[in-house]
Amino acid sequence: DISIPFLPGMLAIVKKAFPYYKLEEAAFSGKRYGGAELEAHHVVVKACADSEALLAESIAFGKTFNKKRTIYGEMKKRFHKEIIRTIDTEDATFIEPLALMM
Repeated sequence: DISIPFLPGMLAIVKKAFPYYKLEEAAFSGKRYGGAELEAHHVVVKACADSEALLAESIAFGKTFNKKRTIYGEMKKRFHKEIIRTIDTEDATFIEPLALMM
C-alpha cells in the first residue's frame, strides 16, 4: 500500500501485468504478494527462491528468445502503443502541477 493514486501510465502498466481481480484486490486492500502467489496468477513467469536462482532462471529464459533486439523493441512498441501513448499524453497533466511544489 503506497497511499497514492497511480498515474494513468502506471495504471496502464499494472493493468497489463495483473489479472483484473488481483489488481482490484491489491489496489483496494493494499495486500502484498509473494513470488509464488504472483506466479500462480500468471503475473510473473517464475518465482525464484533467491537472487542466484533468479539470475540462473533469467539467463535460461533469455536464451529461449531467437529474434534480434531491434525486432523485440519494435514488437514491444507495437504491443504496448496504448500504454506509451498514455504515458506521453496523460501523465503530464498530473506531473506538471507537482513541479510547482518542488
